[in-house]
Amino acid sequence: FLDVQKRNLDGVYMPYEYHRNEQGELEALQLRERILKTSHPWKWKGAIHETPISRSGDPIVIEYRDILVKHRFKTFEEHSRSAARNHKILTKEYKRRNKDPRIVYYLAQSHTWMKDWDKAIELFEEYLKLSGWDEERYRAWMTVGMIHMSNDRNELCISACLAALNECPEEDEAYWLMTQAYFNLEMDEKAIYWLKIGL
Repeated sequence: FLDVQKRNLDGVYMPYEYHRNEQGELEALQLRERILKTSHPWKWKGAIHETPISRSGDPIVIEYRDILVKHRFKTFEEHSRSAARNHKILTKEYKRRNKDPRIVYYLAQSHTWMKDWDKAIELFEEYLKLSGWDEERYRAWMTVGMIHMSNDRNELCISACLAALNECPEEDEAYWLMTQAYFNLEMDEKAIYWLKIGL
């Protein structure tokens, strides 16, 4: 399956588990490139979380979700130091070329990690005006929804979940988050409705 040459592929993407919090809960999961054909004209873009961009049209890539790549730090403190360093770099990049959707997205994630909720939402909204990648737009809406739920704004969480489903209705996370939001609002019938769809 992963024979890149035989299948004439330019790249293979796999899920990348970037961060879990102190309770062990997953906070950051992304599809990232893992195998790239060196003969394809890739160009690495970004000062942080670099992304390969094709210089010759659309590359032939596949997503292979059976292998999960896990990023590990030795300690939570080490992760915190790395995140603080990355935040400074991203802020500097944002000020230089703030129309790059990747920089805006990563900076929004960074503000989320720092629990700077209002700035995170502002940046995600800016990102959503710039980006056309449906899966990442889904992740942005889901993070906005989780921020709203964390701040007891369940109605806004539901709106974000519906926007996420508009991007990727096949992904199940939005159904679960919306179920929880309706339970928080004591609207049990709607909670059960969305739970059944999610199941």
